[in-house]
Amino acid sequence: MAGVSVGGGGGARRALDAEINAVPMVDLMMVTISFLLITAVWSNMQRLDATANAQGEPTPTPEVPQRILEVEARGEKFVLRWRRGPEVQAPVDVPVEERAGRFPLLAEKVTEMWREGGEHRAATDRAFDRAVLNVPDKMPYHQVVAIMDAVQTPRRPVVRGTQSVDAPAFELVMGK
Repeated sequence: MAGVSVGGGGGARRALDAEINAVPMVDLMMVTISFLLITAVWSNMQRLDATANAQGEPTPTPEVPQRILEVEARGEKFVLRWRRGPEVQAPVDVPVEERAGRFPLLAEKVTEMWREGGEHRAATDRAFDRAVLNVPDKMPYHQVVAIMDAVQTPRRPVVRGTQSVDAPAFELVMGK
């Protein structure tokens, strides 16, 4: 049988050693642990799932495609047009006129078109309008960079942290 020895003293007194039965203490410990485990399971089971699992399919919200400015370089002209999904607005032709490695007429027309049809103008709007640039494969690199600079000319305020800074109005993507 299990027992616990309680320290003894020396001297003329009676012996302080006594045997204490440890089985009831072990039983009490096991019952306490079982009680805690069972109550933990029951307290977890009392929670209700608060999701609304309704029958049938939810009605999907129709996704409106983003409006995109397409900029296409075609030999002696640039073709600019707004596109939203399959819907395309009338294209605008801009003559190629390079001055000091830049295309100022293209920059002016892109800025004008953004002012008329750009969707993301608010400083708190984190999204940007999108421009897709399509250039021929054989176009010189410095001209491609000049076209990209012209498309990035329109600026809009953007809040970053506590400051408002000017950022390009378009997110530029290279097309085909």
